[in-house]
Amino acid sequence: MKMLRVIFVSVCLVGLTQLLWSQNASVDMARHTQSHGVPGYLDPRTGIFTTRAQAAPAEGAQEPTVTAVPFEVKVDGVWHLSTIPKAGDIVSCQASLSVFDAANSYFENAASIATISGANATCNVLLPVEWTLATPNTDTFSVSYRISIVRAIAVGSTTNVVDIRDVDVTLPSQAVPSSGAIITINIPTPRI
Repeated sequence: MKMLRVIFVSVCLVGLTQLLWSQNASVDMARHTQSHGVPGYLDPRTGIFTTRAQAAPAEGAQEPTVTAVPFEVKVDGVWHLSTIPKAGDIVSCQASLSVFDAANSYFENAASIATISGANATCNVLLPVEWTLATPNTDTFSVSYRISIVRAIAVGSTTNVVDIRDVDVTLPSQAVPSSGAIITINIPTPRI
């Protein structure tokens, strides 16, 4: 029995050592690399991922000069509901902005609950952003929008939230505005 305890304790120590070593490896990795993943944009409507290659700086090259650009984007829309929500359903709206610049890439996301009146849902999503960009005068940002009818379904003692219906809209790119600007984007009146 004593030998079994020694083996058990040894196995636990080896497992704990592996866990601690992997923690150190991730900290060291974070210190020596800037980010993970491939920079790009996933279009939610088509499912197409567009990569944004970032050239490695030449030896001796200086980092680009960056400018902070704070602004607000208000995305408004009135949607005709061809799928009428049931009592307890929620109509949610989500807006996403993304920009890919020589210095930085950003992806902003915000959501709100729609106001329902008859067969229409009115959505207002506000995205206050501040991007630090190298070329704000020539940069553009992408705008996508999603409206969903969400329902809570109880199965036994578990409640799951499911999308009953959702629609994604990708809008044409917009120029990055001047600092402090407020942009209002009106979504065309689609059906959901």
